[in-house]
Amino acid sequence: MNNLPALVVALPFVSKPGNCSLWPVLLGVNAGPSLLVTGSLASLLWVESMAQLGVPVRARQYLGMGLRVSLPAAAALATLGRHLPRRVLPLTRVPVASVAVEIGLEDQETQVSDATTDHTHVASNGKAELSLDELAAIQPGMARLMVEVSDRMWKCYHAGAARNRPLARYQLSEATKIMKTSVVVRPKYDEAMRDFIGGELAALRAVIEAEEWDRFEDSFADVVAASNRYHEEFDKGFLVWKVPEAPPADLDLRPR
Repeated sequence: MNNLPALVVALPFVSKPGNCSLWPVLLGVNAGPSLLVTGSLASLLWVESMAQLGVPVRARQYLGMGLRVSLPAAAALATLGRHLPRRVLPLTRVPVASVAVEIGLEDQETQVSDATTDHTHVASNGKAELSLDELAAIQPGMARLMVEVSDRMWKCYHAGAARNRPLARYQLSEATKIMKTSVVVRPKYDEAMRDFIGGELAALRAVIEAEEWDRFEDSFADVVAASNRYHEEFDKGFLVWKVPEAPPADLDLRPR
């Protein structure tokens, strides 16, 4: 089981301070991601990022490394935890319902007692204390994230035009990561973004990997046209993106 739904299921049972099941829960939700690729969202994203960089990681390799490194570390932590005073680990009361909503489990029957819903999370940056709602409000929206995508794609184009495969691949990979992040804050674009990443961007990535530079211009033009079609689809037709003619002045585009 993925560690997030596992935590939501377990929270109601460890909501009382001093509950002896706290340590097994902590170890359990961390053991899964340490051994299985599917154990956490972070693991899945890391494996995908490694594959994009040309370093595929198989589930068996991931498990083998987890058995050699993570399992002994977890055993050491469990041994240490048995000797720690309970006051070292006071259990914070967590609003289970809000956690379930955040990870998409709000339709499941989760029993939430009054004791688990009376806590307000506050984060401090040393200058101010911010609630979760305030933190969410200052997260970048599509407008800010697309500026970063635009910059990466501009550099990807000129790197490809210079036949610099590592740089073009890197810029495209970073742009793709930002696009995947954007649907977290704007879920309505999720399906379109998946189609775009799996379609035109995947085709461009293949051209760069194969160094088929005679096809690079046409493939990149397909990416630009597709992005502007999506702008039209989501009532943003006034946003017509094009590649800046001048190459970026902050990068040496010559292949190494």
